[in-house]
Amino acid sequence: MSIKSASHDRTICEVIRKINDLAQGNDPKDSHIRSLCTEAEIMAKKMALRLIEYKKELGGDSWYQWEKNNPTVVEDLKRRLDEAYKVAK
Repeated sequence: MSIKSASHDRTICEVIRKINDLAQGNDPKDSHIRSLCTEAEIMAKKMALRLIEYKKELGGDSWYQWEKNNPTVVEDLKRRLDEAYKVAK
């Protein structure tokens, strides 16, 4: 997922994308806003990974069902948080 992606759900990343959409000008202020959007998206992914870890520690049926429906979510988030993962700038 990146600034250029889209989601049907209103997630934190989708809100960040909408802010990024509004800052598509060539003004230095727009460039700064886009940089902050990229930073915020990375922070949101880190927060999501931490919440996944907490949910996993708590266990229970809800975690099992969620993991069953999203079997690669932890690996995907870790890959996307890697320094080498490219994000829109």
